[in-house]
Formats: sequence, C-alpha cells, structure tokens
Amino acid sequence: MTLNPDSLGKYIANQIRVSIDSIPNPIAEGIRIPLDDSNLSEFHQGNELVAKVQEAAANYSKLPEDLVSLLVDRSIALSLKLFSHDLAGIYVSALLLGKSIEKNPDYAKNPDVVNEFLREILKFKLLGLTGAYLASGGEQSYEQRIPLSQLEFLLDKVSRFQIVAVFGEGFIKSPEYAALYQIVKNARGNAVVSYKEGGKWAKLSIQDNGTGILDEDGNPMPPERLHEIFGEFSTRKNGGLGLQVARRLMELRRGDIEVVSSPIGSLAGEYSTLTGLSQVIDSPRFHGTKFTLYFPRTP
Repeated sequence: MTLNPDSLGKYIANQIRVSIDSIPNPIAEGIRIPLDDSNLSEFHQGNELVAKVQEAAANYSKLPEDLVSLLVDRSIALSLKLFSHDLAGIYVSALLLGKSIEKNPDYAKNPDVVNEFLREILKFKLLGLTGAYLASGGEQSYEQRIPLSQLEFLLDKVSRFQIVAVFGEGFIKSPEYAALYQIVKNARGNAVVSYKEGGKWAKLSIQDNGTGILDEDGNPMPPERLHEIFGEFSTRKNGGLGLQVARRLMELRRGDIEVVSSPIGSLAGEYSTLTGLSQVIDSPRFHGTKFTLYFPRTP
C-alpha cells in the first residue's frame, strides 16, 4: 500500500503518541521543577522520587528504534515540517543521562543531574507531541498544557543566551512552546518573555537585546525582506532559522506571528505572518528583535 502525505502523517502521529505516552510528565504529576535540595529531600521519603526518576529513565531508554527513526529522518522531517535536528540531539542527551541514573541510584539524589534529565525528557515529550501535532495537521489530542511558571525551566539552555525572566500567569499549549523554542534557538541576546490574555486570545512575546535580524552576509536585514525568515532562509554563520516550523504551528492554532527587528543604526521593520505585510516603523525603545505569538487562550 502506498502512503500519501496525509496518511503518512497520521501514521507517524499515532506512532509518536503510542510510544511517548510511556514517558511520564513531572509537571502534570504536580512536581515543582526545578528541584532543589529542599523539595528533592521531600520526595526522598520512601525513595518515591528516586523511583519515579529511575522509572522515567528506564522508560525513555526503551523507546522503540523505529519511533526514533521516524522522528529524526530528515526526508520525513522536511515533508511534514518536523524538527529532526532538535529531537535527535535531545534524544541522545536524555538517553545518556537516563542510562546514568538507571545504573547509579546516587545520581537520582543529585538535584542538578535530576533537573537536567527531567528538562530533556520533558523537551523530548513536548516537542515529540508537537511533531505528532504537525504530522496530523493540527489534531487537538496532541496538545498538552504547560504552566507559564515552568516555561523558564523548559527554555533554559536552548541557546547560548539566557531567558532573563518570564512575566505572566496562566497556561499555554505545547504548540506555542515549540514555536517559542524555535525562536529562542536563534536569539541574538538575552531575552525576556511575557504573556498576556485578552478575551478569547492570548499573546506570548519574546524580546532580545541582540543585533536585530541579519541577512545572509551578517548585515541588518531590510524591513521589506523580513518575510524571508519564515521560509527556507539561512545565514552563512548561523544556519537555518527554522521559523517555518513556528509559522506552521501558529497557522494550525489559527494564530499569527509578528516580528519587529530594530538593529542599531538601521531602519526598524515589522512583519506579520497573518497579513503578509512588511513595513518600516518608527524605531522602538529597544534594539534587538521581538517576536509576538497570537493564539487562542488556553482555559
């Protein structure tokens, strides 16, 4: 039987769900992350947390090879706009940490090791589910709620720059997290994330203090070319921006992405994926880049 893109996508989405469901979600279980010596010791009564962490490590290390192959296959990734490079790196990192914890109980008592492992398996689970969401064409069953209070932890070490703070309360869903993840990867300076709600809609913004968006040669990108970053655009120094994934996620969420690029000494520009319009704007009160995601509010 020949699989068309639609049936292939649904097959991949189902395979991801079946396998990833076995990986626990500490956030959904009410575990406050990141752990420290105080709350790690709370769970050590009866070795409950140690057992949970080791079980998670064992489950992760037993993920079927065919699932991993589906997730990291470049040709499938390009056709379905998955993020094979991200998942491959996260998978290896979590697998190595998981095997260490599984074999050495003392590692499960070290907050730094446990936090790093939990961060990696959560990233793999959330991004994997978002891969299923993309492959299925936006089926809501592949969305997962994420409290804003955990966002800084989940975005830590995504890039060489820091998320300085996350402002706001409430919940977002895994597609928004994955879109933000793609943006954070390409931040050119330390960034601040803010979240606001209004009626049925919400907006999630990330503003860095970097150079603004640069073109292929490392020069400030003219406002009329800002739309290019949401296609197959790449720079010589930094590779592809991967924002086509973020754009597709917001399309499936019936949302929008607005980007403002404000380089020092050059014209500031603005672009919206919804309207498709690029324009020169008055210089904002910051230099750097600001992305704003608009999407339905998560109840």
